[in-house]
Amino acid sequence: MNRRKIITVGKNLLLVISIFLFLLASYIPAEAQREKFVFGSAIAHTGKFAREGTNLKRAYDFWAGLVNAQGGIEVKGKKYPVEIIYYDDKSDPATATKLMEKLITEDKVDLIFGPFSSDCVGPSSTITEKYKTPMIEAAGNARPLFTRGFKYLFCTLRPADELADPYMRLLSRATPKPQTVAVIAPKAPFYLSAAAGFKAYGEKYGFQVIHFETYPVEMEDITPILQKVKAKNPDVLCVGSHTVVAMMVMKQSKEIDFNPKAYCFSFGTLTPEFAKELGKDAENTLEYSYISPKAPFSDPMLGTTGQFIEAFKKKYGIYPDGTQACAVAGGTAFQMAIQKASVTPPLTEEKRVKVREELANLDIVTAAGPVKFDPTGLNMKNPLAIFQIQKGNPVCVDPPDWAEAKFFYPSPSWKIR
Repeated sequence: MNRRKIITVGKNLLLVISIFLFLLASYIPAEAQREKFVFGSAIAHTGKFAREGTNLKRAYDFWAGLVNAQGGIEVKGKKYPVEIIYYDDKSDPATATKLMEKLITEDKVDLIFGPFSSDCVGPSSTITEKYKTPMIEAAGNARPLFTRGFKYLFCTLRPADELADPYMRLLSRATPKPQTVAVIAPKAPFYLSAAAGFKAYGEKYGFQVIHFETYPVEMEDITPILQKVKAKNPDVLCVGSHTVVAMMVMKQSKEIDFNPKAYCFSFGTLTPEFAKELGKDAENTLEYSYISPKAPFSDPMLGTTGQFIEAFKKKYGIYPDGTQACAVAGGTAFQMAIQKASVTPPLTEEKRVKVREELANLDIVTAAGPVKFDPTGLNMKNPLAIFQIQKGNPVCVDPPDWAEAKFFYPSPSWKIR
């Protein structure tokens, strides 16, 4: 065989090998070739929870950005970057549920970051349970969600009914000590759990709950309810809320000149839109959180809690609220569970089960707060703090060793704010 024939045979052989490799690569499913962890999230971009959904997405992206800046999640000596696929659930539970199935069955995501609100977490978590896909969420902590025996739903928040404890603890030390409390809330899972907590902890700390009322969630004019409450003259008004509800309560309270000594909201006052839209009318309102610049937490990726807060503020121009902090902690929890399970992408059902087992046994401290899930999937290790809007900014006022400012009480009348 002469030289020319040898070269021709060699070229043909290379061509055959190339075609074989191409066909082999085409035959192997794309997800089986993937060398990154893909997370999915159906989260509100529009609808009544659009503000909160946007803020929650920022937290998920903040965590992903930090992980990818370090090359990804390291498993067995190799680093795998992370990607998050998002869809707009339009603040609608049915849409969230449908999109959750799409993420798992069509997009073949490895793991799930939860949507905003207990309304959407509840039904969509039936899908993640069905497909044995762990979901970590930081915005659905109504107690009934965690009495269903689900194994794949994890929440980095404390249960909604326990959020009232730090409010009442703080108010019990106020001078003069308030005596009476009123509680109102829309009829939806999170609001109702929060309201039940306000009533229970109010009574536990010795306050008299003189009014308790729930109303249809679609109700936009609650002036008649506020008028009834005003007539009873409570020292404190407690509201099961999100941002829109909190804004509505403050605006309509001002309209009827109803001014209790303290306003306690279960959520919504720390979103940047609240103080921006209400201005001075937002002053002195109270909301829970899990961190403060003085909180004594740290981890290798986020640094100290103070450093995490500053980095978040630098990126988004806002102070991370409790939900955002817990969302970042949730990302770190996934990261630690993946590493402990020693699984590489893509995650098969067997690998997802291993991640779930590691999440169930996880006990970590992150700069965004500690994480240790109880058997129901709730994070019971997170301490609770109280923030107050002062001069347009949220500041920690309790517990004392975390406080950035003194608790301002009682709130002045609308006329002199």
